[in-house]
Amino acid sequence: MTMDKTKFLIIALVVSLSLNLAIGGFFAGRFIGHGDRHHDRSGFHFDRRAALKELEGDKKDKVREIWKKNKAELRQNFRSYRKNKREIAKLLSEEPLNQEALDAYHQKMMENSVASKTLIYNALLETARQLSPEEREEFFKSGYRWRDKHHKDK
Repeated sequence: MTMDKTKFLIIALVVSLSLNLAIGGFFAGRFIGHGDRHHDRSGFHFDRRAALKELEGDKKDKVREIWKKNKAELRQNFRSYRKNKREIAKLLSEEPLNQEALDAYHQKMMENSVASKTLIYNALLETARQLSPEEREEFFKSGYRWRDKHHKDK
């Protein structure tokens, strides 16, 4: 009887420790080391909202206007990009593979990506022209913060 009770207590201890480690590991992985990192999947790494916090008054309004005038076109490019990406995913699962259709959707997707990146670059350039050197430094430092713990500025 003593042996069965000891065996039961050992199994209960192992199960309890396993559950505690699993729960502790979940919370540690979830919260430690994440900071203010964003999980940006778009490939565009400029955080305009964080950068705008560095500006005040008229400068902030001017920069907002620069970005507003490209907003509709950017939105359309992003939507088209995602739509083409979904079409590619659908075509890749079909049998037989339709290489011509895949190439056409891929081409459209890349055109949307380049057009979006060009709009963003032009908005950043126009923004830089509106700011003094000191304002530019703070604005772009905040907008291009590294969000990955492996690439922090030293």
